[in-house]
Amino acid sequence: MLRWNFLKNCAKFFWMDKIEKSGEIQKVTFIGALLNTFLTALQLVTGVVFHSNALILDGIHSLSDLFTDIFVLAITKLGSAKPDKNHPYGHGRFETIGVVVLGSVLITVALLFAWENVERLRKGEALFAPEPWALIPPLVAIFGKELLFRHTIKVGKRLNARILLANAWHHRSDALSSVVVLAGVGIASLGFPWMDSVAAIGVAGFIAKVGIDFVWDSLKELVDTALDPEIVDKIQEEIIAVEGVKGVHNLRSRMVGDQAMVDVNIEVAPRLSVSEGHEIATRASKRILNTVPLVADVTAHTDIEHDHADEEGFFTTSPGESRLPSRTAVEVQLNPVLNELGVSSCIERIQLHYLGSRVHIEVLLNSGSCESSQALVEAARLALSKHDWFGSIQFWQKL
Repeated sequence: MLRWNFLKNCAKFFWMDKIEKSGEIQKVTFIGALLNTFLTALQLVTGVVFHSNALILDGIHSLSDLFTDIFVLAITKLGSAKPDKNHPYGHGRFETIGVVVLGSVLITVALLFAWENVERLRKGEALFAPEPWALIPPLVAIFGKELLFRHTIKVGKRLNARILLANAWHHRSDALSSVVVLAGVGIASLGFPWMDSVAAIGVAGFIAKVGIDFVWDSLKELVDTALDPEIVDKIQEEIIAVEGVKGVHNLRSRMVGDQAMVDVNIEVAPRLSVSEGHEIATRASKRILNTVPLVADVTAHTDIEHDHADEEGFFTTSPGESRLPSRTAVEVQLNPVLNELGVSSCIERIQLHYLGSRVHIEVLLNSGSCESSQALVEAARLALSKHDWFGSIQFWQKL
């Protein structure tokens, strides 16, 4: 089993990048927090003064955005912490949980205020037509939120920061909800006061949609949903392109925060040495890390080619059972044969190959008095053929 961990080998530089990334996220989020503070005060005060429920709800929306920004600042600070003993994969899932909480709060707020305005319309409560001055806050909000969206989405894409991308689309939804408020307040100010509550319900719908998207995307990550098929295909293509890789199977992937983790079984030629198989898997892991930026960690298991056909049956074998004997058990049967053939004193190394349901043996003789011959091979083969695990035996002479 190979554990090639780019985070560990490049820890100093990687975590420097993580700190810088966290700093940029917090800088963008702080700008959003300042804008939301201003909009909250403007919308709430104007909504109360000019009797606009839609504007008051939009102010509460901006207030929830302010809490969101504070939440993002705290979560990104926690999520950027280095892996530790209790969190070996890092703290990225704290960001994910944070997005779930954020989305749940937005859904709850939206449902409560939608219900309140539906009840107001149903009961026919006295409604007030807002004054034209109430149009100023939604205009300011549309302009400010759209600028903030464009800046946040640009930084989020550059940093591959999902929580920042989510917050960016939150800003866009805010701008769209303010468009609804603008239309509702404008029509209401012309003598149709019920349109103000209709606009408030529309804003609630925007808020709920954003919350549902946040929760759904984050829940998919928390249950270890695989990466998008095109990314998985890209990873497999990069592995296959590595010299010495004969095949790939059992490729698994998942997201942890804004980074992907990959587990994969890499197939190599059956009779390679352990060190060569390890080197091939290392190169494959490096290639993935260098060509698929989303991936931050690769765990590669080296298999022999075509050895996974009966993998399910192999791993469900009951405890204590084994399809093939261990090296010690093989040597118990092999050593008497080598003694009888007179080559025990000349053995340099014995190499075993577990291929399919058989053990194939290679015996390397030193450059002493023993010599490899076909007669030696036949005699050893005949003596070992009574064992159902035996596949073949070959003698090699060291020069």
